[in-house]
Amino acid sequence: MRTDAEAVGDAEAEADTPDAASADPVRTYLREMTSFSLLTRESEVAIAKRIEDGQRRVLRVVLGSSSAMDEIVFLGAELRHARLRVKDVVRNVDSDDPDFDEQWHVDRICKVFDKVARLRKRGARSAASRAVGATRRPRPPCVQRPTRRADGVHQALQRREGQR
Repeated sequence: MRTDAEAVGDAEAEADTPDAASADPVRTYLREMTSFSLLTRESEVAIAKRIEDGQRRVLRVVLGSSSAMDEIVFLGAELRHARLRVKDVVRNVDSDDPDFDEQWHVDRICKVFDKVARLRKRGARSAASRAVGATRRPRPPCVQRPTRRADGVHQALQRREGQR
């Protein structure tokens, strides 16, 4: 006759066999997870910084595109006419919060989109004057180039996001 300790030992030995591993997915998962090391705080911060840097780079490229500028102007109009909600346009907004003021966010976002539209018009005017071939003085450094314009819009969006 077998004791309980022998039965438990046999059950554990059976659980370590490959056939038993497929029968108990939780045990397999836990065994697999122990083979991976967890992130340290420093490595997690480094990964987060890389992700944020990549998002900023993508935003700069997108904001340099005329079709993206058109879409931003379109989104502003849709937001003003209540065809879109704030949570459809901006991430990291908690519209379920009882203190959430949709109209305040709409006004804030539309201000930024209006600035984008003004910068876009200014860029279109300067591009049109260059296309005509008018001889002009070189642009002063205070006049923004398209990449600087995109950076300015990006910074304005970040400042506005930080103010809420």
